[in-house]
Amino acid sequence: ETMVVVAANGGGIQAAAWTARVLTGLEQKCQATSKCGHRFGKSIRLISSVSGGSVGTMYFVNEYENDGTLPDTGLKQIVKRAEGSSLDHIAWGLLYPDLARTANILPWAFGFFRLDRGQTLDKAWLREEMTWPKREGIEVGLSGWQDDAVAGRRPGVIFNTTIAETGDRLPLSTVRLPQRSPGGIRYRQLFEGIEPKPTIPVVTATRLSAAFPYVSPAARAQEPPDARIAEDGYHE
Repeated sequence: ETMVVVAANGGGIQAAAWTARVLTGLEQKCQATSKCGHRFGKSIRLISSVSGGSVGTMYFVNEYENDGTLPDTGLKQIVKRAEGSSLDHIAWGLLYPDLARTANILPWAFGFFRLDRGQTLDKAWLREEMTWPKREGIEVGLSGWQDDAVAGRRPGVIFNTTIAETGDRLPLSTVRLPQRSPGGIRYRQLFEGIEPKPTIPVVTATRLSAAFPYVSPAARAQEPPDARIAEDGYHE
């Protein structure tokens, strides 16, 4: 069978919309051809993305059905979700909870002030103002998408990001990566020694991949209280 591998690059909202538009457009072309049908979507085995490309990838891959195909209808809505702006949510997070936390002028530990502009971006990408039957799909953990990739229900994805302190590549992946992938600090290495293993929600993994300095914050893992934390500096 044909195997399609996609590399989706960055560039903000434009890259998100372009990634979604190209992938849905090719699927629509395929569905309109009798000899193709749903073969394009089923042939995509891996999408590696970064920045805005990760946002378009998230919305596209989320729409896969249990049989590993894309639906006949609703593909245009994927593009609408991808091209929607989230700047209002980021501005709200920056001006209210983040500023209050930085200046220590309000009891930010309560209510809205437990949020930051990164978490408000997660909420913005849920697009609650739009009708969206599969909204909960991007709230599940990456481990759920990993199970789907193994079973052939959706393509594998690699949301590429970096360790802020060192600049090392950190692929947040739903496929098994080579043991010695260049520059890669794999997920299982990052959380080595921590039990039970945490899982990152898909929407958060996407946000980490799409992070841009000052617009979105650097992030750290929230370990369970009983975690056994290795003293390697990465778990802080």
